[in-house]
Amino acid sequence: MEKKARSSRIIIVFFILVFLILAPISFYLRKEPLTIFSKLPSFIPDRISKITNDNSGITYEEAQSLSPDSDSDGFLDIKDNCPGIQNSRQEDGNGDGVGDACTGLSFQIEAVTQDLATRLKVSNTDVVVVEAKEVVWPNICLSNPKLEGNDVCGETPTPGHKVIVKIQDHLYEYHTSDANNFQYIGPLK
Repeated sequence: MEKKARSSRIIIVFFILVFLILAPISFYLRKEPLTIFSKLPSFIPDRISKITNDNSGITYEEAQSLSPDSDSDGFLDIKDNCPGIQNSRQEDGNGDGVGDACTGLSFQIEAVTQDLATRLKVSNTDVVVVEAKEVVWPNICLSNPKLEGNDVCGETPTPGHKVIVKIQDHLYEYHTSDANNFQYIGPLK
């Protein structure tokens, strides 16, 4: 085990040294900094392919015309303070630029609501929050019984919430963390 850790450290140091040597040479030869991402990643939609690779970029207006409204809240993703969750009021209580819908308990509840609605193929409006109780989970797996005993879970106390949601007469349990992770625990009997 010790040999693997030592080998990994040697490889990391090697790559850092290579980068430190190549970056100045690249700058000297090309008269510009080393560009790690010279092309758009493959996950960028084709509709944005008009963005040029010659660093001329596009204007803000052009970016707006290409930006979708992923959550259908009336705000283009480029202007939306929480592009993955509908938040037509764009509330941002602490003024950090990240919408309240994307932080804290409200984000966790929205994520749980969307997850259960997707699992059961119903509308988000069919999901009702019954309880959101603040807890500190004993591990990063959020006390998910399916993962208990797994070495990955560790013993790191993790603050979050136990969330109970309901669709019609059926109750479902989720465990969330303040880091905006959640675990679907399952239906309650």
